Amino acid sequence: MTLTELAFDARIGEPALQDFLGRKARTADVIRVMPNRFYLKSTLAQAAAIAQAVANAQPDGKFSAAQFRDSTPIGRTRAIEILECLDRLGITRRSGEARIMCRDFTPILGPAAAASAASKAAPPTRAASPPGAARARVPIDNRGNRGNASSRHRAMHR
Repeated sequence: MTLTELAFDARIGEPALQDFLGRKARTADVIRVMPNRFYLKSTLAQAAAIAQAVANAQPDGKFSAAQFRDSTPIGRTRAIEILECLDRLGITRRSGEARIMCRDFTPILGPAAAASAASKAAPPTRAASPPGAARARVPIDNRGNRGNASSRHRAMHR
């Protein structure tokens, strides 16, 4: 979910939400993955655990972005954004077209939640919401897209 979508769902102004999430990122309550995308530490811990499992499944411990993407319910762009964030945090390191695990993610992100069958089927949380913010229930497809883009666009510009 982008910052614009989250602001719309939470019914607050985008600048106020940007400021709030920026302050939360400075206190490490959320992690800024891209300028307009934030993730909870627990969400990144789950992604790091998946990266660790993918690396462990390879004989040389190296894995590609495609292997990581195929192990998650998210698309290529978001998978690469997450991997680049894990690189910045020092959890993974890019080596050519592959990545290797550099250190345990738990001291940085905390432990990954135990994966159940239900959580494997659902995409990870996209961004942190301010306390008390109500979110509309919009179906998320297997590529991480929320609803129909054109209907979202119409709703935002009414």
